[in-house]
Amino acid sequence: MRVVITGRPGVGKTTVAVRVASAASRDMRVAGFVTLEVRRGGTRLGFIVRDLATGEEGTLAWVGEGEPRVGKYVVRLDTCGLMGRAASRGGDLLVVDEVGPMELKCPNFEGAVLMSLGMYPHALLVVHRSLAGAFAGRIGATLVEVTPDNRDRLVGEVLAMLRG
Repeated sequence: MRVVITGRPGVGKTTVAVRVASAASRDMRVAGFVTLEVRRGGTRLGFIVRDLATGEEGTLAWVGEGEPRVGKYVVRLDTCGLMGRAASRGGDLLVVDEVGPMELKCPNFEGAVLMSLGMYPHALLVVHRSLAGAFAGRIGATLVEVTPDNRDRLVGEVLAMLRG
């Protein structure tokens, strides 16, 4: 089973993914990565990627000058390898947070995610809202939108879908 979650920025997509991964890890081998905001004093400075299996972290993007850019953020291409390794470990559940403009700056990121899907019977992918419908259709996933009204109950619903 494959599930794609999407929604507007700040609605709780990553929180849902982290909670699903945590709950699933009780009886499934979970691999993949999550992307977490780095804030200081209420200001978002950038994003880090955390490997769910090892806890290894790397900087995905940071406010600054340089290329490639997504808005005010410079994407650190040296973190692409961490995301690829995290997604290709194999297991029962692949979690990818997220497939979006920053991650897609990594050469072959989309191809690596698509290839990794074959290594897992179940997958949960957080996909940027501009890409979600097409991406979900392409991989045969159920598309779920996270909203303020459903985000708390989605953890249980997504777990039920993934466990089938």
